[in-house]
Amino acid sequence: MIFLKVEILFLIVVFAKWFSDVDATPQPFEDDNILLEETKSHSLRYAGDKIRHGRDDEQGVGVKRNLSSNKKLKRFKDTKDNTGTTNEPKVNKGSKGTKKEPKDVPSSRQPTPEPEPVRVETMSAVFRYETSLWDERSLKGKVTLDINAFEEGLLQLSKESNNVGITATLFNEKSEKIFQKTVGSEYSPMSKTPGIPFAERYDPKQSGWTGDTQFAIFSNTKAIVAATYLSSVVDTGLGALDEPIHEIVSEVGIHDTFANVTARMVLSHSSGAGWFDRHSLNNPHYKCIYDLTTTMEECVLKYLQLDATTEPTTKYSEPGTVASYNNEAFGILSLLIFRKTGKKYTDVVAEYMTTPLGMLETSYDCPAAKSTSDKPQVAFGICTTGHDFPKFVQMLANKGLSHDGKRVLSLNSVQQMFSRGTGTAFHGDEYLIPIENQIFGTCIARSAGIYNTVMGYGLGVMFMPGNKGELFVHASFVGGFWIIAPGRYSAYIASSSLPKVSDQRIGLMMDMFERKSTFMVSNNFPGVADVWEELTTCGNGMYTELSPVQINRLTGLKLTLEKD
Repeated sequence: MIFLKVEILFLIVVFAKWFSDVDATPQPFEDDNILLEETKSHSLRYAGDKIRHGRDDEQGVGVKRNLSSNKKLKRFKDTKDNTGTTNEPKVNKGSKGTKKEPKDVPSSRQPTPEPEPVRVETMSAVFRYETSLWDERSLKGKVTLDINAFEEGLLQLSKESNNVGITATLFNEKSEKIFQKTVGSEYSPMSKTPGIPFAERYDPKQSGWTGDTQFAIFSNTKAIVAATYLSSVVDTGLGALDEPIHEIVSEVGIHDTFANVTARMVLSHSSGAGWFDRHSLNNPHYKCIYDLTTTMEECVLKYLQLDATTEPTTKYSEPGTVASYNNEAFGILSLLIFRKTGKKYTDVVAEYMTTPLGMLETSYDCPAAKSTSDKPQVAFGICTTGHDFPKFVQMLANKGLSHDGKRVLSLNSVQQMFSRGTGTAFHGDEYLIPIENQIFGTCIARSAGIYNTVMGYGLGVMFMPGNKGELFVHASFVGGFWIIAPGRYSAYIASSSLPKVSDQRIGLMMDMFERKSTFMVSNNFPGVADVWEELTTCGNGMYTELSPVQINRLTGLKLTLEKD
């Protein structure tokens, strides 16, 4: 018992000694240094947030002032005094040996929450790049076109093509004509007595090209065919794009090879019907077309009977399954329009397209294409001028309205032309026109297999990745190159010479024009502040950008390409 009392006494002495060593003097508070040390890094972060989210200086300073004046946000300053001893917070010695925290120091030391950031509207690269859908996606654009770059490129294009005559027309994002000029002088006039071989369809090159010179536009015709069918048949309610021809043409039986061909298939090169050489009489189709004793209707009906059994010299496919560029199938549309309207095809083109647009110098009477109004080469038989054809391009860019505001084509029909027409057909991509190294710009969809800028087809319209946005275009054998960049600009580059002005040079000229122009896009919601973002090269990684070395190697043009 005595030993127990001694042990207890010993423990009391030990604890008393331990408590006596504790300095209970509290560290004084220093309110003025709160933000200087522990909240310093937070203030820097907030300043960064303020810049990123567009906050004004007054708001930012206000938040900082409120933090420094809050008496509840006390902190201890962790510094060293003159003796080098660290001044750390100390505790009081309670009557019962318990530790007490200094007065006014909060028990919770959670970090001060950062201000909630302001929400900023942004959009994906796809939304920026697909300019034809800006309206549907509540977006709006702002465009600054470098017209000087366009003109410089035009002059260079003519110079590099040995002073070839070129008439170029440029429209702005509102489809207003802002530039039209003819440069150069040389061109190849159409022969007045053209033969079947292509070389016999033009006379030797001469000077004298103007914007009013008549010339053949060849495959640029296809967009006019599409617009004519849509305006005269679809917009009028007489028919549809997807009606099988056996329901329209009684001579075609339901079990015939091409009974289920539709207008959409023809316009997108996926009908599966036969392909034949237009520069030869050694095939049944053009033998009929060039025969002055036959009618257009007769030749089309005979064409629809040609298949692997009756004419095995060419390739065919089941309608809608394979996409392959095909001029001859376009003749089917002349028959469909005739059966739907009761009028001759070329009269319908004049009534619904060229006359409303004031295209008085445009028709199917075209010697170089061996085409006449009575027996037209539907896919490639139009002749026009450098001043006339831009009116059609302007109408498409203006969503179906002519330059004076008349409705020529419905908005839905324009959208159909600019929508993929090949559906699930095989090769409805770069292989629709399987020509290697068809490079019309510095952006391509892929480099597997062949290098080809054309990456799809609508209705009489090619799809291409532009430098800073999507492009809807068509090139031709001879006769120029038209381009529509919805919401940004549109253009037509007209020429007629042998050898032709390179489509690749035209495409790369327009690529440089885009690089030097500026295109911005913002949301277009009522009550939401505009946040403008710039369209960047090749869709900011959506498409592959070819280097100048690759461009020159693939095209052989030896161009000097500037970077934007």
